[in-house]
Amino acid sequence: MSRLERDLSELEVLDDEMVRILRAITGAERLKMANDIFKLARCLIMRHIAAEHPDWSQEEVQWERFLTLQEGAVCPLDPSKPAELRP
Repeated sequence: MSRLERDLSELEVLDDEMVRILRAITGAERLKMANDIFKLARCLIMRHIAAEHPDWSQEEVQWERFLTLQEGAVCPLDPSKPAELRP
């Protein structure tokens, strides 16, 4: 079995009822769902950073969250950043 065949065999197939439900979701509902997921991700990132760096201030944690979301990767807080870019 090729890798592609194996990968395709692992896909979940939606039943007709689930397809009907997903198709009924409005654009506004989809945007709200995406926003809710983004807010949850921000919260989880904040908690992770705060747990990893208990000695950091709230502003440092928020700055690190900003960098993480902007750059898409966890980066150490860089105190050498220009003051206008720091909290």
